[in-house]
Amino acid sequence: MKAGSRGAIAAAMIVALGGCMEPLPVEGWEKAKDGSSVAIDGSLGFRCWDVDAGYDCLFVEVVGDGSSGPGAADVWIERDVRKALPQHWEDYEAGQGYQCFFAFGMMAEQIHKDGSEVEGHDFPYPAEAAYWSPERVAELRKAGLTGEDIEYFDCQSYMNVLLKGDISNLKSDKIIQPES
Repeated sequence: MKAGSRGAIAAAMIVALGGCMEPLPVEGWEKAKDGSSVAIDGSLGFRCWDVDAGYDCLFVEVVGDGSSGPGAADVWIERDVRKALPQHWEDYEAGQGYQCFFAFGMMAEQIHKDGSEVEGHDFPYPAEAAYWSPERVAELRKAGLTGEDIEYFDCQSYMNVLLKGDISNLKSDKIIQPES
């Protein structure tokens, strides 16, 4: 299973802008109860926590609204630690590091380096035992299969929240700051 939606969104943004390469600004940042910053625009969202190195951000894309249950929404999640809050929707590092997604009733976890998948697996959702552990992702980093800046996150806990509704669930108290 491959996540082709992110590329499709970028292409749609370019077409919508009449072929111009003008980046779409992230607007409407709100503070969540935990002090994190959240921005949502249509099916895209960022949630960022202030950390010593800058901001620890989740980029989320939800296509569909999970109201008809699992399989009714596709969800992609990526994590990136950056020096500043994202200023444009294109600012996330697509195809870098650890990411997970749900589509067509299946979950997938992938490690990407330089835009290419170096390791991945997919499995039926829910399947708790199938998720990679933080230790497994650390092993992949040690083996040189990932960049040094790869950041693991508990995909399952986020996915469980996001699949129960729509992109607005990114504001939920159940979306907590990833552990370092």
